[in-house]
Amino acid sequence: MNCIKCSKSIDPYKGSMVMLDDALWVIVARNAGIKKSDSMCADCIELAMGRKIKESDFMSPQIRHVKIIPCNSIFLDKRKVRS
Repeated sequence: MNCIKCSKSIDPYKGSMVMLDDALWVIVARNAGIKKSDSMCADCIELAMGRKIKESDFMSPQIRHVKIIPCNSIFLDKRKVRS
């Protein structure tokens, strides 16, 4: 899968993919001029938001006993950010 804005490959195992809270994603997609069903890399998401991605921006996992969606955890580990 590639970013709709910059065409960079979006790889959940390399920290370029995040899953944002649905309400935030709607705002980000609107700001970026894309459809909600499109995909953007983490760098382009941050450009559209005008700030760095924070842990509180992430979608909550829908599975009991899972604290964070794996691609979001990888993103945080690669970026070394926690909020």
